[in-house]
Amino acid sequence: MPPSEGMRDMDVSSSQRRNQEKKHQWNAEQDAILIGCLIDLKNDPMWKGEGGNFKPRSKKRKVSKDEEVALIGNLIETVGNLGTICQASSKGIDKLADCFQFLADDQELKKKVYEAITEIEDLELQLMVKAGSLIAHDSARLTSFHYLRG
Repeated sequence: MPPSEGMRDMDVSSSQRRNQEKKHQWNAEQDAILIGCLIDLKNDPMWKGEGGNFKPRSKKRKVSKDEEVALIGNLIETVGNLGTICQASSKGIDKLADCFQFLADDQELKKKVYEAITEIEDLELQLMVKAGSLIAHDSARLTSFHYLRG
């Protein structure tokens, strides 16, 4: 046998091995589910299973003027509802933005408290931390501190 024939046999066998490795081994439960789905698809009037291929059946029908008016009315109502939802969302987003701004301002005030405390001469570190903590963790004290400081 010429060497090229042996190579062809080797290529075929390795190709067959690769194909076998890729094949999914179905179990009885998967088979039953697949068969059930195919039967449902075959029986569905919206699908036609001609020639072994399933294709959606198009159902074209004329829409009456009354149906058209009703559809347009529903569309207008839906768009109006979307507008209302967007306005309500905008108010909620504004409230969130105000909340985040409050938190940012609060952090800035706390930073200023610690800066002011570090400017006090001859104050021990332990007392600086205690004073800063007492003022910074109480909103009323924090506001008073900055009001008195000017």
